[in-house]
Amino acid sequence: MSPSRRRPSTPRSTRDPTEREQAERLQAATYRISEATNAAEDLSQLFRAVHDIISELMPAKNLYIALYNAEAGS
Repeated sequence: MSPSRRRPSTPRSTRDPTEREQAERLQAATYRISEATNAAEDLSQLFRAVHDIISELMPAKNLYIALYNAEAGS
């Protein structure tokens, strides 16, 4: 095709819409976990909130949160 007969280019997203939606959901979940961190009255409430948020993104029936004690190394 000669340069004068080429179609004008249309802007295209470099991301697949599904990929973009997934990234938006992940960003929203990260923000909600941050909010839960500030709102939780204790660790049990925080862990429940984190579990609920993660469950919206993927199956999380067997989600475990481990605590690490740097001083004890465990």
